[in-house]
Amino acid sequence: MTTDIFIKKRWRYLVCAQALALAICSFLLYAFYLNGMESVSLGKSFYFLLSDSQYSQAGSFQAQLDGGAGYCFEKEGGSCVAYSVYLDREKGKLAQKEMKGKAQIFAVTAERLYFKGVEKDKKQVYLGALNSLYGCITALSYAIDRLDGGGTQNACKSTLSLIARQLLHLGKTYERNFAPCAKVGKEAGEQLQSLSEGIVYAGEVRYLLCDLSVNYLELTKLFDL
Repeated sequence: MTTDIFIKKRWRYLVCAQALALAICSFLLYAFYLNGMESVSLGKSFYFLLSDSQYSQAGSFQAQLDGGAGYCFEKEGGSCVAYSVYLDREKGKLAQKEMKGKAQIFAVTAERLYFKGVEKDKKQVYLGALNSLYGCITALSYAIDRLDGGGTQNACKSTLSLIARQLLHLGKTYERNFAPCAKVGKEAGEQLQSLSEGIVYAGEVRYLLCDLSVNYLELTKLFDL
């Protein structure tokens, strides 16, 4: 009986020692992994105005009729209709208040970028591309504000055409060095150029803004841990 108890205790100590050794090794490997990285603070936040219900084509269509994006936004727990996206929390809250309880604010933040291996050598290229894309997103957000504020069609078309050219330029500039970002810029530039050639509707511009914002966030995930 005494021998059995001694064996059991010894076995427990052995298991605990192995678990501790494994934890220490894992920590050291993770520390070594992080030591070869460079991180850059980004801190870009997006505030999506989303429906309380699940996404549906009818809900999307109604949102578009009301001047919203009607964008299918994917998040944990399912998809829902995005009415718009804001770069400023207070603007998002104000828009939510105007929806009278029919929408929620869903904040997404890209906190940091992590570069490892050969990525570190191209860090400035990646940062330049992402900053250029975010600049276009910001300009597009301001264009929507002016459109909502009673801006003329000609003025809005001129602004959108300028942003479209910037996006197309981004697509050409980073085609070889950062192809995923270049693809986003090229496709968004072509869509925006097409929008600027006809009657400009705020809902269509909001849709593109939501799409660009989601794509920006997806691009930052390429540099997650």
